Amino acid sequence: TFIKRLHQTDIDFVDFRLCSLNVGTLRGRSREIVEMLECRSIDMCCVQEVRWRGKSCRMIAGKATKYKLFWIGSDSGFGGVGILLAEKWIDKVIDVSRVNDRIILIKLMVQESILSVISVYAPQCGLDDVQKDRFYDSLINIAGKLGGKEIAVIAGDFNGHVGKSIDGYDS
Repeated sequence: TFIKRLHQTDIDFVDFRLCSLNVGTLRGRSREIVEMLECRSIDMCCVQEVRWRGKSCRMIAGKATKYKLFWIGSDSGFGGVGILLAEKWIDKVIDVSRVNDRIILIKLMVQESILSVISVYAPQCGLDDVQKDRFYDSLINIAGKLGGKEIAVIAGDFNGHVGKSIDGYDS
């Protein structure tokens, strides 16, 4: 998980807190996740493994505020990605592009700039190279369409491993 502060110029400053979280599932846990984001004053959270079917958006209430969840999942109900956005930023959303169950893009206005955030969930190491190539081709395609003046952030679970096997290495 990381938190990024966006700077417009040396004079203008926007306090915008962004993180990424592999939630394992949102089934029965969405309010718990929202309350954690509230406690940490997170404005936007990219989530992976939402495990919800279909694609849509919904408001999720915490104790003090609400977050809007934009998501896309697979037909099987496994995997899936989403973006939780604090209520105070919802009216700043320009566009939401649900590419597939591993990539979602949201664009919003932050003062005079467009913030484009891509939430990703890369294929695991046990999956075949065709699925991995398809994922990275889609990611390159969507990132390549972003405007040169947009602030772009790619966040998520890239399922990275060190070494050739998932067991680790000896030295």
